[in-house]
Amino acid sequence: MPPHSGHEYLIRYALGYCRDVTVFLCSLPDEPIPGELRHAWMTESFPDVRIVHITDAIPEARRGEPGAPELWAEAVSAYLREPPEFVFASEKYGSDFAAALGAEFVDVDTSRSHVPVSGSRIRSDPCGSWDHLLASSRPWFTTRVSLAGLSRERAPHLSAELARRFQTVAVPGPMAPSGDRRQLERAIRVHAAIYSALLPRARCVVISDSDPIAATGGAALDSFSGDDPPNDDPNALLSGAAGPILPDLVIVLPESGKIDFVRYDQYRCLPIPVVDEGADEIEQAIRDHVRKRWLASFRLGPYSVGQNGASPGQENR
Repeated sequence: MPPHSGHEYLIRYALGYCRDVTVFLCSLPDEPIPGELRHAWMTESFPDVRIVHITDAIPEARRGEPGAPELWAEAVSAYLREPPEFVFASEKYGSDFAAALGAEFVDVDTSRSHVPVSGSRIRSDPCGSWDHLLASSRPWFTTRVSLAGLSRERAPHLSAELARRFQTVAVPGPMAPSGDRRQLERAIRVHAAIYSALLPRARCVVISDSDPIAATGGAALDSFSGDDPPNDDPNALLSGAAGPILPDLVIVLPESGKIDFVRYDQYRCLPIPVVDEGADEIEQAIRDHVRKRWLASFRLGPYSVGQNGASPGQENR
């Protein structure tokens, strides 16, 4: 949790060893990354293997408990078409688990010498471990940041500078007259298309020089809240192929004028006012938000974030 390059190595090792591979993904309802989401990431990333999602809680089978390997062997056997010949694992419990299944244990990099990463490390620093995340999972970890109130002249320069600092991408915002529904639709569709196309290149943060709410004063959303919204979903137009395009964080600049904070709250966008339009203050505000987001998401204790997004003393992979 989350699936990462260590899991990828384990699975591809198994695929190079035998022809029929089953991967078990076990999750509990209270985990910060939903099991259904992780299952979707795994299915997209590994179409050549059978992914089995186990959601049953087996408290008496916690790691290290007497009889745990036998309990897990019984649980997974119900999902196997035939007894397994091999068990591949990168954990020390793999040997006992394999024995309980009557299979041969194949040790795959338990020393972490080939792929030095772990789920706990990624949870403590998703930014610094970005390259170890599966490509299918990166959109979930990405923080979308918009800059509200910039002039058309200033917007591309400031967003490009912030993108450079975060080693990520800048997406031009949907600029369109607020009174013309057709032009609004087109502007937002163009914004969604650019966002979806650039997202695979994003590195934890995507910078946009505007967003559908800030650019149109909410008119784009209001226009779909009447009697005939497309697909009966007022948010339908605000989603591209990669998912929702509304920002997680909106930097409210001094020139923004009147901002509808209620509307941002309605669409779960967090507005943060800044007193200076300079890139330094905005960068710090974004870094503080990203740090707090992961502390809250994974119930972690405070830690400081280095200039490259990694914790001090930890290399940015």
